[in-house]
Amino acid sequence: MQASSIAFPVGKKIFWQGYYTESDGGGNWGVVKSGTPIDDGGSILTLTAGKYIKANLTSRINTRKFGTKSDATQQEVRIQAVIDYIEANEDGGTVVIDGLYKCHGIKVLKNNITIDGVGYAGLLYRNDGNSDWIVDVELNAGVNDRIFNIDKLRIAGNTLAVTERGLKLQNMYGNSRIDVLFLGLQTCCFTGDVYGA
Repeated sequence: MQASSIAFPVGKKIFWQGYYTESDGGGNWGVVKSGTPIDDGGSILTLTAGKYIKANLTSRINTRKFGTKSDATQQEVRIQAVIDYIEANEDGGTVVIDGLYKCHGIKVLKNNITIDGVGYAGLLYRNDGNSDWIVDVELNAGVNDRIFNIDKLRIAGNTLAVTERGLKLQNMYGNSRIDVLFLGLQTCCFTGDVYGA
């Protein structure tokens, strides 16, 4: 979604067929509004003259709508933007990972988030030797029903790098479900109160 200089009237419904190119999975629609909100890379498309398009996003968001690419470049900023957007919604939602994305340092801090790997089609991987986690889930410790789900996601690393870490789960409690296929990772960590039903 690139910024536009076209003068669209407020209230106009706008459709786009891709984030970078047509049919790349980033297509959506939205309505032109007035104001200057912060562009988060997916839910807001900045226009000129104090206008923007608020994208139509549901509680199930494919990371491609925020511009992820399966091209061996770091994608954690775009994936984190989807998680942050969903975390801002009190009802939670689902992050759809259906590509191969190089990333690390993704944080999940709030409840009711699902990461869906679309039947193991989604892969989060690293090969940089960085010592932080690919996905770090640290839910609010004071909440009784802390729910986080991962559904059929692959997480991979470089087997030669002892410092590479995959998935960290902390303060899990409730009906959480984790279905992950780990490939070539040295570390998976469950800390704090980690319970499942």
